[in-house]
Amino acid sequence: MQEDAAAQVWAATSPQLDGLGGLYCEDGDVADPLPPGAALVAGMADWAVDPREAARLWPLSADLTGVNAFAPLASDRPA
Repeated sequence: MQEDAAAQVWAATSPQLDGLGGLYCEDGDVADPLPPGAALVAGMADWAVDPREAARLWPLSADLTGVNAFAPLASDRPA
């Protein structure tokens, strides 16, 4: 069980990540990019950080889940 949380704890507390965001982490470090077509065993595939795919998937995910992180909350709307 401790191994399961190790990457999250490292990412939450590591000064190496101060001021950084949008990184993939594994095994107590930032994941290395993989060459195109490489087997996904460890590292980060190029499609995982493709901005066109992110732009396509964000609204799809919001529609499918009914969750839009950028929509105002009902309590924030004027009465």
